[in-house]
Amino acid sequence: MDNPFDSPRILLKEAKEHIARVELGAEAFLNNKGNIGGTEVDPKSGEILLYVQFASGIPMRINMDVKAAARDLRDALDHAVYASAVVISGGDPEKTKFLVADTTDGIQQAIKRRTCKDVHEDIIALMVKEGACETGNRTIWTLNKLRNRDTHKVISAAHLTSEGFKTQNGIIDAEFTLISEWRTTRNRVYFARCSAKSQFHVEIGPTLAVCFNRALNTSREPASTFLHRAADEVERIIGDIEKETLRIIADRP
Repeated sequence: MDNPFDSPRILLKEAKEHIARVELGAEAFLNNKGNIGGTEVDPKSGEILLYVQFASGIPMRINMDVKAAARDLRDALDHAVYASAVVISGGDPEKTKFLVADTTDGIQQAIKRRTCKDVHEDIIALMVKEGACETGNRTIWTLNKLRNRDTHKVISAAHLTSEGFKTQNGIIDAEFTLISEWRTTRNRVYFARCSAKSQFHVEIGPTLAVCFNRALNTSREPASTFLHRAADEVERIIGDIEKETLRIIADRP
């Protein structure tokens, strides 16, 4: 007989494959030899802006793998709760889901609406303790937001951010202010500004990463870093649900 918990773990495995493709795609994009650095003058302030001009926009494949990874990870949690209900009660339970909401009150309201009426009370208690909301387990809450975004919005999830730069082999007479501005229409990211009187002749290597759009309200870390952390969390939670399910079965008279 198949183990019902194989389903969430298959989804987890597929999500990790998507994450690996996100990493490879981002690396290839950022290291494209056609990318070039440059400067321009801000027409309003007169300051010098430093940028990297990319040979192309962020590949759609990266966006779609980000979406697929988020979807598979979030679905894996629902599958784990369903698997628990099958193991404990048998049959084909209909009212099962992993509890995620914007607030802890939202989680309680979902329980009151009996959205998990086919789930064992101890598994519900486990999910409540997990606290997948904005002020609790924010990683799972964010994952839920990514999974539920409209497709036309999700495909613009991956944007560029800059986290500083290194210099070598040159002379600098300037004070730099770090910025991070990705202009999708120009395939260009601005990473620093300095005064109009600045003088420098130096090799500058900005630290760049493919991150989530600011509108998604996620941390400004590489998208793959967040997805790896989310995968670890999902794997842990699946294990906790299965362990608690087996305890419930073992404790039956």
